[in-house]
Amino acid sequence: EPFIVLLPFHLLVCKLCKRAIPVDEITTHLRTTHKSLPASKRVDIIRACKDSTALWNNQQELQNFTVPKEPILAIDLLQAPLLDGLKCNSCSYIVCNVQKIQTHCHMIHNWVNPNKK
Repeated sequence: EPFIVLLPFHLLVCKLCKRAIPVDEITTHLRTTHKSLPASKRVDIIRACKDSTALWNNQQELQNFTVPKEPILAIDLLQAPLLDGLKCNSCSYIVCNVQKIQTHCHMIHNWVNPNKK
């Protein structure tokens, strides 16, 4: 199985690329990132992961994830943190794409880009 559950955090982690994946994104992740897995194997993996009730299902649920207040040791199952993230100033939303953070701020916080032409 390419996935493992990181129980203290209720995260589903792909062992092949060391990323945490919400349950609703497993199909896309396997299809785009791990194309070499046979389709029948991907279906079995998806079915097994969707049966778990103790995991974060989607990005919206992940907004409720509580980041530890104190530093913790690195988790070997996860890749090193990306350093190019953009965090929303109004909430905990983080993304690595300027257009996505702007869309989030506009849709969720009614932000208007002052540099709009």
